[in-house]
Amino acid sequence: LGGSVTIEVEGAPKGARIFFDDMLVTQNPFKVGRSRTPVLLRVEAEKYESKSITVTPSEDRKISAQLVPVGSSK
Repeated sequence: LGGSVTIEVEGAPKGARIFFDDMLVTQNPFKVGRSRTPVLLRVEAEKYESKSITVTPSEDRKISAQLVPVGSSK
């Protein structure tokens, strides 16, 4: 497909770590190569349960990543 797309993770706690295809992302939003292949996006933060979301980076996307505090009822 060529080109790049912008992925923005919204709602993650301050200090959360974002992994795109198991690579640590240091900026949010971030750019990745455009693709139709689904990729795993993982958001982790201390004292929160991690969240994994499958993302297809075929266009610019905003991803909601509300994390649940560890030990809270769901």
